[in-house]
Amino acid sequence: MVHTLLKLWRDDEAPTAVEYGLMVALIAIVIITAVALLGTNVQATFNTMAAGMVKRLWQDEEAPTAVEYGLMVALIAVVIITAVALLGTNVQATFNQVAASMP
Repeated sequence: MVHTLLKLWRDDEAPTAVEYGLMVALIAIVIITAVALLGTNVQATFNTMAAGMVKRLWQDEEAPTAVEYGLMVALIAVVIITAVALLGTNVQATFNQVAASMP
């Protein structure tokens, strides 16, 4: 066994698909172990942070800043552009019908 490990250690040829597979498996095991050990702590931390942020935003009585107004305008613009893109041809046909029916 030791001889095989030493042979693999001294091998200077390019890695094979099996070696890449072993590296991927080892990395996956490390990630799974880290997530299993730290997952609940990280989730609890994020939940605490989210609750604090929501509470702070809910209790904040200051007026919106220019950045918040900018974000609202950008969101409204995205909604309008999406609606026009999706409904544009139907709306145009309706306006054309209304315009044609007017004297």
